[in-house]
Amino acid sequence: MFMLLRRHSLILLLSFLLSCLNLFGQDEPKAFTLSDIPNVQLGDSTRFVSDPLHYLSGDELRSLDKTLHDIRLTYNVDFAIVLVSSIGDEPIEDFSFELFRSWGLGQKGKDTGLLLLVVLEQKRLRFETGYGLEGIIPDAFLGQVIRNDLAPNFKRGSTALGLYLAIGRIAKRFEANKEELLLGAEARPHQRRGADNDREQRVPSSAIFYFYSFFLLFIYISILYRLYTTKQNVKRQRDARRLFPNVDKSLSRGRAIALVLLLPYLFFSLTSELSANGYAFAIALFTVLGLYQIVLYYYGKRYKKYIEDLAMHCPNCGQVSLEMTPNLEGKLTKQEQVEYEIKSKTFTCYHCTHCAHDEVVPELVKPSKYTLCSKCKTLAVAPVGRKSFRYEGARYIRTEYKCLYCGNDSHKDSRDKREDVENLAQGLLMGALLGSSMGRGRGGFTSGGGGFSGGGFSGGSWGGGFSGGGGASGSW
Repeated sequence: MFMLLRRHSLILLLSFLLSCLNLFGQDEPKAFTLSDIPNVQLGDSTRFVSDPLHYLSGDELRSLDKTLHDIRLTYNVDFAIVLVSSIGDEPIEDFSFELFRSWGLGQKGKDTGLLLLVVLEQKRLRFETGYGLEGIIPDAFLGQVIRNDLAPNFKRGSTALGLYLAIGRIAKRFEANKEELLLGAEARPHQRRGADNDREQRVPSSAIFYFYSFFLLFIYISILYRLYTTKQNVKRQRDARRLFPNVDKSLSRGRAIALVLLLPYLFFSLTSELSANGYAFAIALFTVLGLYQIVLYYYGKRYKKYIEDLAMHCPNCGQVSLEMTPNLEGKLTKQEQVEYEIKSKTFTCYHCTHCAHDEVVPELVKPSKYTLCSKCKTLAVAPVGRKSFRYEGARYIRTEYKCLYCGNDSHKDSRDKREDVENLAQGLLMGALLGSSMGRGRGGFTSGGGGFSGGGFSGGSWGGGFSGGGGASGSW
């Protein structure tokens, strides 16, 4: 018996040590460079999704590749998707632009290339478009695709579903502009040079100075206006007590923001190329902002006194003699004690130094997972379980609740929306595939990506297209 216990103890100790080693052995996700990302077209001209870390399953990868291959054949568009873990500290706009240029997505001269770069561990993504697609899928449209299809599904962990929805929406846009895509227009060399020059243009320093001056003035006025409106709106003792514990912190934060924002203004005033009138404006505004600091200080003192007098007014004797005390012993009911212990409410005790009156003021904790019990009226109902079931062909989610004070049980049923999203995604994907098949059946397409070789699974390449930096970025 002793040997058996000893053996089990050794096994548990070894398991614990291995867990610790795994925990401390976890590294930060690898930061990919351009050369680290496999160009899948080089090995197989029917491949369009580069997923070196295998975020997608084999079936999902094959389905996406087939859909993107159909898009190339039908619309002459090279649509590539890249999934990596991290790109380090490099801006995603620069990384996707260089990757697009390095691979040369789209037909040469028509520049009908589209790149979707997804950085999953850093929760960032970007569409990079070629010149030939900027009028068909503008940045605003791609921003909608990110907000409506990609970001919500990536946030839920449904990577493949988000990609299906995005491809389906973009394919509809291509179908509506099919004639333009198939004819195409030669990219103008002077447009390319203009895009490169735009990256090197500099905003005049005087424009930055004036912009920051008006921005600073707006912030200063906003701080003072916020204090004024708060003072005017606080008429009840309950509101004053809610503000009073943080009144000093709020005033200090406002003064600190005003002072910190003043330092860049001084820097811009001294380094910007201003005219004589510009320097006169800078001196005048600096004088106004200096006077503002004095006004803010004295008005802040009046604001604090108003809040304090209203919050500390004793309802029993009428004197401004209440003091906050942390002692809640014997002052809470049984229901309030439960709410205090589970942190659904906080309680502040006020003690009058003039008449010894005690008053306990509750405050809701937001956000909170607790709801009000319909039986005992205690804010102590918490979710304790979830289960799914089907009713009349539809899938529902039942959430079970229990009151932590009186033990009352309840539940709430809601329709599982994931089923609707999955059905919608399948419908969009099938619609895009059906439209592609019909287009090929009419014989209205030409082979895309002038640089790739045909023949099914032989190696190929992208067509040598060009991007001027257009596209849309997002995160989740």
